[in-house]
Formats: sequence, C-alpha cells, structure tokens
Amino acid sequence: MRRKTAFTLIELLVVIGIIGILMSIFLPTLAKVRQQALNANCASNLRQIVISCTTYAADQRGFLPMRFREKVQVYDQPFWSYLVQDKKPSPPVRYGLGLLYERKYVRAEQLFYCPGGRAHPDFNYDSFPKPWLSDLAATSPNYRTSYSYNPHYALERPGDPTSNKITAYAKLNKFPRNKALLLDLLSGPQRISHFSGGERTPSWNLAFSDGHVTLVRSKIVFDQMKLRGDLTDDAKGSDPNWKLMDDYRDLLETQADGQDPRARPPTNRGKH
Repeated sequence: MRRKTAFTLIELLVVIGIIGILMSIFLPTLAKVRQQALNANCASNLRQIVISCTTYAADQRGFLPMRFREKVQVYDQPFWSYLVQDKKPSPPVRYGLGLLYERKYVRAEQLFYCPGGRAHPDFNYDSFPKPWLSDLAATSPNYRTSYSYNPHYALERPGDPTSNKITAYAKLNKFPRNKALLLDLLSGPQRISHFSGGERTPSWNLAFSDGHVTLVRSKIVFDQMKLRGDLTDDAKGSDPNWKLMDDYRDLLETQADGQDPRARPPTNRGKH
C-alpha cells in the first residue's frame, strides 16, 4: 500500500514566508516601474501637443492657439489655462488645447490628460460628458484638461498694476526657452499626478516650445504646497487661491533650467 505524501504545516509556513518575502521585494519595484511608465506616457502626450502647437503656429503666422477668453475678458486667473471652451455661447467657442482638437491638430482628446492616477477629479477626462467638447448647457461644468497651457501673462502696460493682462508669449518664436508651454496640473499636495510607486518626492512634467519635456522632482514645491495650501480649494468659499500657481510654476521652471530655486525667495516669483 502506497503511503500518501503531503506538506507538513512547517513546510507550508516556510513556503508562505518565502512568498511573502518575494512579494515584499518585488511589489515596490513593480510599483516604481509602473510609475515610470506613467511618467513616460505623460511626457509623450506633452510632446505630441507641442508638435501640434508648432504646426498650428506655422499655419497661423506664428501665433499659438488663443488662450481662454483672450481679448474678451481680462486674463486674471491662471486657472483659465486649463479651460478649453467657453460654455456661454452656443455653439461654444474653443480656446487653447480645445482649439487644437476642434481643428483636428490633435485627434485623440485623451492626450490632454495625464495618465497618472492622482489628478484632481475636476481635471479628469472621465469627469466630462462624451463626446468630448459637447455643446453644454450653461449649468454644466466646463471642460478642462489636466495640463496647463501657456500659463504666462503680462501687464498690457508694464509697470501699471491696473492694466489689463494679456498673453505674455502669444507667438511661438517669442517663447523663452526656459518657460513652460505646458505643464502638469498644479493643485495641492494631495492631488499630484506623479506621486506614487513609493516615491518620496513628487514630480511634474514640463514641456517647452522646442519640444523637449523635463520631469522635475521638487521637494520645495511640495513643501510650499503643504505650507501655503491647495490652489483649487478655498475654506472660506471665495475665489480659489490660484495666485499661488505663478510661484509654484516658476519654482518648477527654475529647477528644469538647472538652477537652485532656493537662490531667491519662493514667493512672488511669477514675473514677466
């Protein structure tokens, strides 16, 4: 009569222990690889958008797509750099990245959204009615992307703080090499697209007018966000604190340019 063989309890516990050890070793590595892939996919999105902006500018005497409500309303909210259409007219008027999509310079609207999983829900592709850029009723939320487009403005009359604000770099060939044409969502410390996979320091992708994309890891921006607050939330229920975006963006641009952002104070930096 053959004797039945089986694992002893000790053998099973040893196997389970080995599996646990292997998982503790490989899972962080897999999470890191996944985050690196998301970072790369995001950079690819931005490069394709920059190419589309370049093509658009070539067809429009060098001018980039007009930013939200340019020449219709004073540009006083960096938040508007995320908006792609004005829902007030019918049919709606498209701006910025929405103009690229409407004129078919970009055919896949998903390119306008970072594939990172921690973006703000109000800047998420799945948050908006489909087909994308539908003609919405006035009460519907306005479409926005998770990439800030051309987030730079200037006073129409330099030195006059009461002057209207306009796009600082309306033409592609006037865009400074160290200023971002596009960058990842700047919101707050809890809503960062590139901050997972066991990373201790969050990062943001910045795309420049010559087509290169730089991933900037920035503890100083993260610390400033924790100290000074979320741009898109306001505990008092008044206007969100979007004026902080200029400082956060400028800190990232400084790092992307290979400079130390601590060389000057991190506040009131967004000057053009």
